Parts: sequence; C-alpha cells; structure tokens
Amino acid sequence: MAPAGGPGATAAAGAAWMLLAALMYTVTGAMVRHLAAGYSVFEVGFFRSVVAVAILLPLALRPARPGAGEPGAGPGELRTRKLPLHALRTALAYVGIMCWFFAVSRIPLADYYALQFLTPLFTMAGAALLLGERTGWRHWLAALAGLAGAWIILRPGVAAVGAGALAAIGAALFFAATNWTVRVLARTDSARAIVTWGNLLLIPMSLIPALPSWVTPSWADLAWLCGVGVTGTAAQFAITRAVGVADARIVQPFDFARLPLAAALGWIVFGEAADPWTWAGAAVIFAAATWALRLERR
Repeated sequence: MAPAGGPGATAAAGAAWMLLAALMYTVTGAMVRHLAAGYSVFEVGFFRSVVAVAILLPLALRPARPGAGEPGAGPGELRTRKLPLHALRTALAYVGIMCWFFAVSRIPLADYYALQFLTPLFTMAGAALLLGERTGWRHWLAALAGLAGAWIILRPGVAAVGAGALAAIGAALFFAATNWTVRVLARTDSARAIVTWGNLLLIPMSLIPALPSWVTPSWADLAWLCGVGVTGTAAQFAITRAVGVADARIVQPFDFARLPLAAALGWIVFGEAADPWTWAGAAVIFAAATWALRLERR
C-alpha cells in the first residue's frame, strides 16, 4: 500500500529510507575498521551472520497479519527446490562480505564506498552476458564510463593499487554476482525465502573459516561485533523499504550519500582525508550507474 500524501510523500519516504541505508552501511564499515585490529574478518563475518539470523528469521516465519496486504508467511513459504542455487548465492555473498570487511580495514572508507557504485554496473553486465537479458549499446557505454570512474579513483601507474582497493572492486563484483543469482531465484522463490535461506546457510559457511583464528571477544567487543550485524541488517531492510515505496530512479541518487557520510566518518573517527580523485571518480561512477538504471527501467 502506498503511503498517504501522494507521489511527493512517497518519494520523500523512499529518499528517507535510502539515506538511512547509506548511514547504516557506513557505520557498519566504521565498526569493522574498529574491530580489525583484534579480530579476523572471518570472525566478524560470523557474528554478523548470527545476528542477522536472530533478527530476520522470526520476521520471516511470522504469519501475515489479516488485512495488512502481506503475502502468506510461515515454514511452508521456505520450501524450495533450488537449495544448491541458494547455497551458491550465499557463497557469493559471503566472499563479497569478506572482501568488504578486508577492504575497509585497509583503505579509507570513502575510497571503498566510492568503488561500490560499480555494483549496479557489474550487475547489468552480468545479467546481459550470463542471463541473456536485453542490453543495448547505451548500457555498455554506461559500464565503460563506470570503469573510467574506477580508474580515476585508483590511478594505476600513478598511485600504487593495493590489496584493499582490489578487494573493494572484488566486493562490488561478488555482490553483483549475488544479484544475478537472486534474479534467477526470484522466478520461483519468494523474497522471504531467498533472504532466510541466505542467512541460515551463511552461519555454517562463515563459522568454518573463523575457527582457526578465533579470539574470544570481551563483553565490550561483543557489543561492537553484534553492532555490525544490527547495522548491516538494518541497511538491508532500509534499502528494501526504499525501493518498495518509491521508484528506484527516485531513490537511487540518495545512495550517493554513502560517500560524504563515509568521508565525514573517516575524517572524524580515523583522521582520513578524502582524496579529490575519489570524489571525481565517484561522481563519474555514480552518474554512469544512475544512467544505466534509467535505461533498464525504460
């Protein structure tokens, strides 16, 4: 049901949800950076998974409220014939998360979130090449423009391109690959089933690599580890609400708020100064991604 107040109120609600998502994602990255000195990214990822399941599973299994317009929910909705594809989707998402956590522990927050605007461009390219979705020359031009923006940020040959920057690009690529599998799963499985199976499978998948370097957290650090799960889950929920109440073309530009938020948080908390090349490259990538989104919607 659309929010009361007409298109203007709908657009405002979508923008507010997208701004909240940008804030939550940025805070998640900052907390991961804080924890990186004492814990491996694998252990941080495991706690994120456990907290996400604790939050999402009760919501997924909750019966729909009569008259609320919600689809039916419950254990029956989680039945699937595509468990191997769910496992592949979870594995791709896990690698993306590990790349994310590793990247924010090595490079400035602003650089990481600037490079994440490549995700929709990678998603579009993969959907065309692997899923056979219709793509025109304008889409490929937008993808090339996005890669040019990444080149502006990284400036290979001028500045050293380290493992953190490569991990940031890897995160964008693996998150795009996750989107490809979601497009296939969504043909037969509900959104609740996709989200629930993804988080359930992520717990054992993230526990195994976390064990060799496990460090028993203090109570203070346990709060930070749980906070990563809370803010990361809140960001996912906020994005879902944003595109659910307003057109994606309206809310997508507000996702650019991740960059100034990351730059501000990086400067205040970690003393990082955003490079002018980061802003320039991010503007190019974001413009290309927004153009590609408009072409896809058209």
